[in-house]
Amino acid sequence: MPYALRKTSHSTCSCAFILFQRRLGLAHLRNPLQLLLALVLTALRATAQNNPAGRQQVLVSHFEAGVTHVGGRYGFSNGNFLIEGASAARQMGATSIFIYLSPAFRVLYPDRAQHLWPDQNPTSLAQLAQTGPFQTVLKMPFRTFVITAFSFANSDHVKQFANDPNAAAAEEKEFYQLTKYLYSAFAGSGKTFILKPWEGDWVGLEGFDTTADVSPTMINAMTTWLIARQKGVSRARNEAANARGIAVLNAVEVNRIFDYSERGLRRVINKVVPCVQADMVTYSSYDSTLRGSDPTTEATAINQALNVIKSLAPDPIALGNRRLLISEYGLFENARPTETTWRTQTILKTAYSAGLLGAFHWQIFDNECSDALGNYFPTGSKLNTAVHPANSQCRGLWLRLPNGASSSVISLLAPYWSDSSAPPPPPAFGNGVSVLSPRNDATVPRNVRIVAFAKSNYPITSTAIYVDNVLFSKTAGSSVDKFVTVTPGLHHVVVQAWDSTGHVSKTTISINANLVPLTGLVPVLTVTPKTGLAPLTVTASTTQSLGTVSASRIDFGDGTVVDGSTAAHTYHSIGNFRVTATVTDSFGNSQTTTVTLSATALPPPPPSPGTVVTIYSPVSSQATSPVHVSAATSSSASYVAMVLYVDNSPVFSTAGKNLDTSVNTGSGTHDVLVQAWGRPSPGDELAYLASAHVSVSVP
Repeated sequence: MPYALRKTSHSTCSCAFILFQRRLGLAHLRNPLQLLLALVLTALRATAQNNPAGRQQVLVSHFEAGVTHVGGRYGFSNGNFLIEGASAARQMGATSIFIYLSPAFRVLYPDRAQHLWPDQNPTSLAQLAQTGPFQTVLKMPFRTFVITAFSFANSDHVKQFANDPNAAAAEEKEFYQLTKYLYSAFAGSGKTFILKPWEGDWVGLEGFDTTADVSPTMINAMTTWLIARQKGVSRARNEAANARGIAVLNAVEVNRIFDYSERGLRRVINKVVPCVQADMVTYSSYDSTLRGSDPTTEATAINQALNVIKSLAPDPIALGNRRLLISEYGLFENARPTETTWRTQTILKTAYSAGLLGAFHWQIFDNECSDALGNYFPTGSKLNTAVHPANSQCRGLWLRLPNGASSSVISLLAPYWSDSSAPPPPPAFGNGVSVLSPRNDATVPRNVRIVAFAKSNYPITSTAIYVDNVLFSKTAGSSVDKFVTVTPGLHHVVVQAWDSTGHVSKTTISINANLVPLTGLVPVLTVTPKTGLAPLTVTASTTQSLGTVSASRIDFGDGTVVDGSTAAHTYHSIGNFRVTATVTDSFGNSQTTTVTLSATALPPPPPSPGTVVTIYSPVSSQATSPVHVSAATSSSASYVAMVLYVDNSPVFSTAGKNLDTSVNTGSGTHDVLVQAWGRPSPGDELAYLASAHVSVSVP
């Protein structure tokens, strides 16, 4: 989001964070290895369920080349500003819109002379959505609404989630009520509503310092906040399971991808997104869409960012690439007049080709218009008044210019507003049992999620899961969504359904559960700061590389020992201290790791030089199963671990600079990726160092 709106709408936002472990009993995610288990563990706690109707609607919907309307600095009427901007979008031909639901609605969308906002402020998001102006806009023929929503209970004050035990409950309640209202009011409309927060990395950083890390405390409070929103949406969606022709989805928003992928900084994408299990991830994309100098380099940057998001974003309701949406891109036509056309074309083409749900242009009326002294013009200032800006006084974030002219960008968006932007629909489920997950012959974790649906010309009375001819579960209804724990090895899974006539349908799949606990990685110990003048107060926290922490002990090296995964301690004397953490995970593995800190004014040691990964086997594009994988790294880090992925799933890890193993795969083409992780200097956190990948075809 451009800075002007941040300044006016979010300057008071400040955040501090409580421990995620205390709220959910789930450890921080410290690297992508945790993604696999987090998908299982968090899903067991969450109420989100696969909603066939809502999911199918999103899968077959058009690519949404949307437009944004919030806080623009000019307008052309005396009417309600929310309605004016939405009406302008419809007149242009837009089929989707991005708006705000916020306690600051009177500031973001002034009433001006029309007086449509109620005299008394609403007290919840559901009440705000039912006010006259929002009712008018929500009933307009837009297919998709992206909505940045802030609750009336907490607004954007994420800080209170650190010390107010009622904050999460209040947040969940408002999002539950809003989602329940949307389902009741718009069922059958074909509309999709995507509820999201503001740009998460700025929230986590409490400002715009791109050199800083998001602190662990802030990460944990953000996670609590965002999980509460997801729980509210999921609960209402489950209760509306029979609703058709509507989808309501919850999203987490990221906006600083390269800070993590290129510099290893703690950001929302690597520290929050994997924990929350949100339906979607929205991406405010300025760090990639303004990076390239031509269409090729810009497309490369966008795809790099999207690939990072895809690698870390869970997919709890099986939306695939449609779980991603570019929520903001801006073209700054006055500041970059020669780039408007090719950047627009590249952004839309790249997002469309990547299979995303859409990309939203910022915005209809520019929100960054100011006078010669830098003072912003009032929101919605009317044409032919002293406070209405000239074109030259804006940065060019517009589709409608202050003088009433239209931007050339509209002609580039228009093709996506036709039916041609819809993907081919996935095959409809026929009569019988359709297993959505896992795929036949898939390699799966030991705790595998089974999702299936049954159809018949008669009502389905019950559905059951059998594993190796043993009944695991049987439930009433036509769908199952269960986690099944199996031993390592091959298994046969049967999903069977009965209809009211007694007819039986079933589908059998084979799975290979060979993802046993990864034993090669030691626990992660974080001590902040690692150096400073005595008396030096540090905070130490621990997580296991895979699995939930069942027990943790921290020895601060000066005689103080604390039970628990997080502790603060003050060193009153100058010296070097060895902090030791012993962690036992949910699999019963107990390991120890140490960090050395110095109670002096010395700076931390410089990072170690870069490294590369070399894959020695497979040596050709052809291989047979099991595939032999051999790789090594040139890292000089103090501790190194190698991790093997097959088709984006972690299947093996080992401590040390060499990896040598064999992996069972099905037939087809597979992507083999080897990553090196390590501590560049003693005492550093485990960090991503380098990777290499090959593609192999198995007959």
